[in-house]
Amino acid sequence: MFITARLFWLQTVRHENLSGMASRSMNRTVSETGPRGRIFGADGQLLAESIIIWDVSLFKKDLKDQAAAVAALTRTLALPTNFREKVRRANNFVPVKKRLDRTAFEAVSALKLKGVILEPHQSRYYPSGDLARNVIGITREDRGLTGLERLYDKVLSGHVSRREVIRDASGRIIFQDRLEKESRPRDLHLTIDKDIQFFAQEAVKRAVEKNRADLGMALVQDPDNGRILAMVSWPEDLQKIEPVEWVYEPGSTFKSITLAAALEKGIVDEKDTFFCEK
Repeated sequence: MFITARLFWLQTVRHENLSGMASRSMNRTVSETGPRGRIFGADGQLLAESIIIWDVSLFKKDLKDQAAAVAALTRTLALPTNFREKVRRANNFVPVKKRLDRTAFEAVSALKLKGVILEPHQSRYYPSGDLARNVIGITREDRGLTGLERLYDKVLSGHVSRREVIRDASGRIIFQDRLEKESRPRDLHLTIDKDIQFFAQEAVKRAVEKNRADLGMALVQDPDNGRILAMVSWPEDLQKIEPVEWVYEPGSTFKSITLAAALEKGIVDEKDTFFCEK
């Protein structure tokens, strides 16, 4: 009689409330940020792109066989010998390793360990290494912080998409439906020439070291169309681009403008000489 009364109470009086709780625990609308746009050089050379990396962690209470799971993770990820002790001392949540590449991600996924969580993140990858790095700039969590990454942040930022997911009691996704159509961000194509940029960087670096200078800069421009083929400063500062973000005294650069005007007006000719001590 008691069981019957309890079932009646759960199925009628508490039905709506319990159904809502179950729905909220199983159904989720998940927001995801798509990959950031790529950056290319003048010849199509890839200079920057976003890749997916993973952080792995575990919940001790969800592990079926803690010793076996810890041993498998230690072996697969080459974890330090004190990892077992770290797990033993933790209450429940244990960060395991950050920034796994796809190979390591697939290796951990193949273990199929309940209680082990793989969380994806975006990371900016620069295939050409330090080439034009301070010009390109740096990012954090899909936000451009410096350089072209910041200047063209709205162009390069990944689009946020939403999808509805349903999970089973173990937390696995059993159904998902994308609520919005995915769209790729726009890529950025520069006029920077990879080879000219490389040689300019090496030349400025050598000149700074040879002359023990605090800073050296170079800017290479195509005289036919004004395109910037290389932009260099050394030592590199990822926080700013010195050739375009600093303010300089024009100095002797204005002498050529004054001379051009004098030649055009016929005040002087090519044979005249001037003493420009001051």
